Amino acid sequence: MPFRPIISRPSRKALLRGVATMLLVYATSMIVLNLVLSHSAVDVDPDPNDIAAEVIPILVYLTSGFVAGFIARRSPLMHGALLGFIIASVFLVPPLLFVLIPQTWIRHPFNEYFDDFSWFVFLRFAIGAMLVCSLAAILGDYVSTTRKAP
Repeated sequence: MPFRPIISRPSRKALLRGVATMLLVYATSMIVLNLVLSHSAVDVDPDPNDIAAEVIPILVYLTSGFVAGFIARRSPLMHGALLGFIIASVFLVPPLLFVLIPQTWIRHPFNEYFDDFSWFVFLRFAIGAMLVCSLAAILGDYVSTTRKAP
């Protein structure tokens, strides 16, 4: 049940394994994407990087939320929301470093990406991550409870 109870003491184990899953899935998908694109001589429309920018975050949210919900004994909805906020915060670190360190900001070749950064973008990203991770955590909790039943 996703609401047993809605708020409880967060499980560090569930959150840490969710973050580890997030890092593992993100790194693996980026390595696979780079390998595929480096061996591809065909110009594809739409650009695979644009597709990956939409698909990879959703894959990261779903897998890490599922793991957190599967491991958490109580409140999978809360664990998913916390994990979504942690993921948004982890992905916030590189733009903040480029904004806070002016020398890096000037030398960075992709600074047009960071020109659009604002707190509104972070909140939109965090809310989306929290929603998707919460839904995946509910699914993970459902799988873990039905798996234990005889």
